[in-house]
Amino acid sequence: MLRDLLASDLLCYPTTIHIGDRTLESTGWDDDRDYDWRDLPVDRTKGHISAVDQALNSMSQDLEPLLTACPYLKEQDALKPCVLKEGDVGATLGFLLTLLPNLTSIYFYDYGSTSDDYGSASDGSKNLNTIARNIVAASQASERPGTQSLSKLTHMTITGSERDETGTTRDLAFYWPFFHLPSLRSLRGQYMNANDNDWSYARLCSYIEELDFDQSFIDHRSFDTYLKDLKNLRKFRYNRVDSIDWGGGDCPLRHLVQSLVQYAGNSLQTLDVSVDVYTSKPAHVGSYFVGTLKALQALEYLIVGGPMFMESANIQPSHPALPNIRIHRLIDLLPPSIVRVDFTSGVERRRGTAMLAGLPDSKKEHLPSLKAIQFPNRLCKT
Repeated sequence: MLRDLLASDLLCYPTTIHIGDRTLESTGWDDDRDYDWRDLPVDRTKGHISAVDQALNSMSQDLEPLLTACPYLKEQDALKPCVLKEGDVGATLGFLLTLLPNLTSIYFYDYGSTSDDYGSASDGSKNLNTIARNIVAASQASERPGTQSLSKLTHMTITGSERDETGTTRDLAFYWPFFHLPSLRSLRGQYMNANDNDWSYARLCSYIEELDFDQSFIDHRSFDTYLKDLKNLRKFRYNRVDSIDWGGGDCPLRHLVQSLVQYAGNSLQTLDVSVDVYTSKPAHVGSYFVGTLKALQALEYLIVGGPMFMESANIQPSHPALPNIRIHRLIDLLPPSIVRVDFTSGVERRRGTAMLAGLPDSKKEHLPSLKAIQFPNRLCKT
């Protein structure tokens, strides 16, 4: 593909690239056959492959000037030989990204660092991460915005195979440098986890407007790390997985809300929080309480489960299996800016009535913008 792009002067045309953790073994290669990646032999343990070696070696004269001119392949990183002599897939992909000036979307599928039983990412994927860091550092320091590589990238999606018995998930730290590309506005991730992030630069900013984490678990300390640089977050969705297999410590939802208040309190307009439980010992109802949302001053649309407005009460439970809970009123937790609330689950009639208490008499004073509340199978217009 790289040979075709260079030979045909087509580098200005691609706007989307799909990057997957699929590598080709050297056997069974047929240049006349159209391969689908699902049919190809896979070797996840190798950072480079002989087919890539052969392709790159055969066009070394074409690549040498481009590699020399590329400002992101720093000599101290030893990245040039990774592309030219070793056929490193990650380094080659990173180099390719620097050559596509009109790229707007990147889709990662089962690629990058993972949290699993097999250890850390391959050197190849680490080299792609290193090139991304170099691009971001240059972009942040540039006095001419829009002149750096990936300067038009607006959307990034991270997904992959459903998490299985191997415990495989995507490590958010691997993709962290991309957060700080000045043009990036939307990042969506599936099966995400968060490990320690060892990469940081002073005064970095991120202008991401939408974050979406599906089937993921990120503890509140990591949320602080990943939210602190955001300057204009408008939409946040978090579908959390509760499972004894995930580990990573505790993450009370109220701590997540506190981080959002601190770093996006003046910009966040849509908040969508849900919890999927995959454990034989789920937390009791009151443990999902989100706390007050009044400090989210721009919040207009809220999507939550009913238990997120219920808090464990500090009184002796009437029965061990039925802990007492305090059901909070909407007028006590929601900001005046709220327009619509959708409850996705966990609201039976008695609890719903308790949540609505005081609303008819106090709506004009406390929630003047509220127009609708959606309970499961029932819409209440205010």
